[in-house]
Amino acid sequence: MDPGFYQISSIGFLPESCLRTLPPQFTHIQPLLDNFSTPDMEFFRSLVHALPKYNVQDYSTKTLSLEEKRFLYSIFTMMSQKYVWGSGNGTPEQVIPAEIGVPILELSKDLGIAPVMTYAGSILYNWSLIDETQPLTLDNLKVNYKLTEGSAYEWFCIVHTAIEAHGGRILEQILNLHRDMREFNNTAIKATIKEVNQVIQDTAPLLGRMYERCSPQDFWAFRFYFEGTNMKEAFPNGLHVEGFEDEKIHYRGASGGQSSLMQIFDAFFAVEHEGHSKEFLDEMRDYMPGAHRKFLEDFRNGPTLKEYVRDCDDEEVVALFKQGIDCFTGYRQFHYRLVHDYIFQVVKNKLAAEETEAKRETGEKKENEQHLYKKNEFGTGGTDPRIFLQEVIKDTRVTKELGKERLIDEKPVKVPEVKIMSLRMGFDTNQLQNVLFSLAVAVAGTFLVRLLL
Repeated sequence: MDPGFYQISSIGFLPESCLRTLPPQFTHIQPLLDNFSTPDMEFFRSLVHALPKYNVQDYSTKTLSLEEKRFLYSIFTMMSQKYVWGSGNGTPEQVIPAEIGVPILELSKDLGIAPVMTYAGSILYNWSLIDETQPLTLDNLKVNYKLTEGSAYEWFCIVHTAIEAHGGRILEQILNLHRDMREFNNTAIKATIKEVNQVIQDTAPLLGRMYERCSPQDFWAFRFYFEGTNMKEAFPNGLHVEGFEDEKIHYRGASGGQSSLMQIFDAFFAVEHEGHSKEFLDEMRDYMPGAHRKFLEDFRNGPTLKEYVRDCDDEEVVALFKQGIDCFTGYRQFHYRLVHDYIFQVVKNKLAAEETEAKRETGEKKENEQHLYKKNEFGTGGTDPRIFLQEVIKDTRVTKELGKERLIDEKPVKVPEVKIMSLRMGFDTNQLQNVLFSLAVAVAGTFLVRLLL
């Protein structure tokens, strides 16, 4: 499997670097980039309305490089989310101006990705190094264009970018897994499983650093920017781009389920999801860059490591595989705890506070009371995260069982070909000689008796 064909770099699904400068034909949107994080939504929308009328001939995306297309897709989709959702406390806009909407429709087709802000647009294609002479680590990352002024939004994004970079270093070995299994190269397979296990084990502490600079309260101040456009209550007539009324922008919001890294871990261990979790994760591939989606599909169509382990006589391979399932299950359990703190607990506290306030019937509001743009636990991807995460944890854990086919004391015994016939008859050559001798004695005895009579 060729990493270049699947647009996989030395740091995995991340590009080697992200552009920050507009192509010449798009320099007219520079004022928007200069004010990308402004909290003044009236001013931001006025900048959008002031853009020159969009003309496909003047602003064609066909001649752009892959890097330019990724960059423009990232900023236009984020720009659209900001324009539509505003400050998150009111009715969202129902129409995206053509000046920022038409490029999204074109770029998404070129990249094979949904025309909406995705995990790829906000996490994979919108980062750079603080110090380019130093390695890519969480503390050396920054976001190129932020939707808010606060540092919490940036920290939220680069934590995920750092996870992608950390996990991306083992993609080359995963790419070679099918070859190693065909060649029964247990040495290489064991090395790959060890690397994958270590990466997953390191990912939970990296995700845990979210608490350092982005509190659950901070998260809710910008969470609405990751929301989808498929909510009937928010978009009763469907969101669309100006001039494209029949082409509805009816999509789920950005979600961790759109991470190709997490889905390749699923594919690596052959975790089999069922029901709603399977449907959701399968759908999330439509929100990935087309080349990454193709990689997942091709990898899944090949032989699975789980089947190889099940039939393997090398117990170290089996032990490492089961250790990996434990690591992956542990990561998903930690992710559940983080979602509990950042979503479940915040919603619970807010509803409890409102109930207490209602009982007092004072009608007064605290000056520092936090506003929540919605009061349910549903994720930005549109799922119930409590049910979804519990399902994927269960699905991951049961993978360790390897299936009933692998039973320790029931390995098939290979019978030497020379003995098959005698075994089918129920006796071997020595037994045959004994039978023939006994028969000869019996015949001779019968002949002797007749002579005597």
